Amino acid sequence: MFFSCNDASIYYEEYGRENTQTMILLHGNSEDHTYFRYQIAHFQEHYHVYALDTRGHGRSTPGKRGLDFDLLADDLHEFLVKKQPGKVILLGFSDGGNIAITYALKYPRQVEIMILNGANLWPQGMEPYAYRSTIHGYRVLSALAPHWKQAQQRREIFGLMVHHPHFSTEELKVLRMPILVIAGEHDMIRREHTQAIAKALPNSRLVIMKKADHFCARRCPVRFNRIVDQFLKKVRKEDE
Repeated sequence: MFFSCNDASIYYEEYGRENTQTMILLHGNSEDHTYFRYQIAHFQEHYHVYALDTRGHGRSTPGKRGLDFDLLADDLHEFLVKKQPGKVILLGFSDGGNIAITYALKYPRQVEIMILNGANLWPQGMEPYAYRSTIHGYRVLSALAPHWKQAQQRREIFGLMVHHPHFSTEELKVLRMPILVIAGEHDMIRREHTQAIAKALPNSRLVIMKKADHFCARRCPVRFNRIVDQFLKKVRKEDE
């Protein structure tokens, strides 16, 4: 399904029952909603799940503006204004986690719980090998962009990792909803960076998944889903 959002057409899929709480799944850079196929299959049993292709990814069009997280967060806001689901659970992976943070900073009353998987505060939060690889890919795409439209679009997507995000730990302190920060033991986001994110959030829990990497939700879905389930159940119990 598609919805029109200013100058773009955003693709999404819907699962589960409408009378349950809404969970929004936000994929990472160069991914699409299918990254979460194991999470969709699991969480649709108890939640009303929306899985979006963010602007310029998957089946969603890029629009005419350059990509940044404020724009992607505003796309999400337009979507939620149209759907009116009430307060939501945001589960964001990598750049999807950065969208979730941006959205929560702009619209905190719309977010009940967040799961941040592999998010970062700034580009250098990546391990050096990952950051160097990203810069190299961006430069190659920049050289090809004047001659190849697809390279130009890919350059915009890579630009999200090269130029963004720019959060401060002080900013994160205002996010007081329950937040699970989860990363792999061998993540491409530096461990101390992930720990700094969790420490800055007033109501967070940090989980480092053993023998897992940045793509732990896809490669270790049973463990990942169980960790998220346990966190959500704990939050529910504390609210009773």
